[in-house]
Amino acid sequence: MPTNLHPQIPTFFTSRLYLLSGASANPRKYGHKLYTWYQTHSLRIIPINPRQPAPQIHASQPASLPTCTSLGSVPRELIASAGGWGNVSLSIVTPPRVTRETLREARDLGIKRVWMQPGAWDQQCVCFVYGGEEDGQMIAGEEEGWCVLVHGEEGLREARKRVGGEGKL
Repeated sequence: MPTNLHPQIPTFFTSRLYLLSGASANPRKYGHKLYTWYQTHSLRIIPINPRQPAPQIHASQPASLPTCTSLGSVPRELIASAGGWGNVSLSIVTPPRVTRETLREARDLGIKRVWMQPGAWDQQCVCFVYGGEEDGQMIAGEEEGWCVLVHGEEGLREARKRVGGEGKL
């Protein structure tokens, strides 16, 4: 594995279902850019936002999965199709105050793979995850942090190598 890639990034991309906390219908916001990235890479992404409708990449293309208001409101059949909460990856692009609430909910549900985007975490968020007894795989920190838009391509390639092919995960 390349030495410049966070060691948990390929593991993050071996999931069969992704949740994006802070998804946005506004194309100028990172919540929309991240949603578009997941969709463009044919990854099953569920947008999470209590106040906004599902993002659209193009006006003629509706979101593939409906927006959920919280992690706990994700339909059970979707979680079951991924093999349970432990096989779901969560990407967070919210202010740190909201991120802390999301991390608590993720812990309670059993989500182990969490990627906090730059600006979505503060030291309290990092301490919450690393200071607990969870055996999760968190991606954050390292100065400004790791970003799906910057490091996702390489991480996805590495994940596909791990599962034995270049096809969909």
